[in-house]
Amino acid sequence: MKSGFGWCRNDVGSSPNVASRRLNWKFMKILVFAKPGARRASIEKMENLIPGFDGCFSIAVKEPAEDGRANHAVEAALAGYFKLSVSSVKIISGKTARKKIVLIAADNRVAGAF
Repeated sequence: MKSGFGWCRNDVGSSPNVASRRLNWKFMKILVFAKPGARRASIEKMENLIPGFDGCFSIAVKEPAEDGRANHAVEAALAGYFKLSVSSVKIISGKTARKKIVLIAADNRVAGAF
């Protein structure tokens, strides 16, 4: 069975350990302020004052905002910050704006960081 996201597998393997690990996954919704074309790449966790979001970040990337290169760099920066694969991070809103909403599929270890 597939989830509605297409990039997140929801099927459970035959091993009970796999099934128990999959049940601990959580989706985090994060607000990101992107700065494409920066001289230095950086990621800064900001104080989360906006209800409905699990976190708020300001991310500066060197890549220009052309052909989705900056969006991919933002996803890669968040994946590196949380020590996840890039496929676990997806921009769901704001692909052409500097303010983006990002959905992260993470286990309880990463979600507990907030």
